[in-house]
Amino acid sequence: MKNFLFAVTFLGALTFGSSSAFAQQSFFCSSDYGGYCQYTGKISKLYVNDGNFIIMYFENSVDPTAISNAGISASVNDAGGYLITDNPIYAEYLYSTLITAQASKRPVTIQFFGTTSGYLKLSKVWLVE
Repeated sequence: MKNFLFAVTFLGALTFGSSSAFAQQSFFCSSDYGGYCQYTGKISKLYVNDGNFIIMYFENSVDPTAISNAGISASVNDAGGYLITDNPIYAEYLYSTLITAQASKRPVTIQFFGTTSGYLKLSKVWLVE
């Protein structure tokens, strides 16, 4: 009976458990709209440095060929960035959304248009769950 209950509990956890445990990142780029990339996944690291730069790291590095095929020249392929002085109010909202997602371990969808300091430039963000 104990083995049966264990099996049912285990299968229930696999079937009805959190999908985020099995979630993987997705990343693609397109040459549409002048070239952009989109990331969906969790934020592995997030910080602001003394150069007024927000840096958000992906769970895993992405294929730099996908970025260059979209006509974007980025030297960093595992993070996106935003220069706070470009738009301080937007940067405040952006960082607030990113830190909320990271703290709650929720995935995000982020679009990047262009680059800034070699990073894909964070342009739009959505909380996924």
